Amino acid sequence: MAAAAIAAATDYGFVPKRLTPGWETVLPKRSIAATFAVMAVGLAMGGMINKELRRQH
Repeated sequence: MAAAAIAAATDYGFVPKRLTPGWETVLPKRSIAATFAVMAVGLAMGGMINKELRRQH
C-alpha cells in the first residue's frame, strides 16, 4: 500500500505538471483514486501470495 501511495504522491505531488501521467484530463479524481487503490490491493495480494509460496518451500 505504501508503494501505491508513493506512486500517487510522486505522480501528482512532486513531478512537474508537464510530466504527470495526464489521467486527470480524461478521468475524474475519484477514478484516479480508485486506480491507485486497486494498484495497492494488487501489490499487497502479490506480496501475500509470494510470502505464502516461500513459506511452503
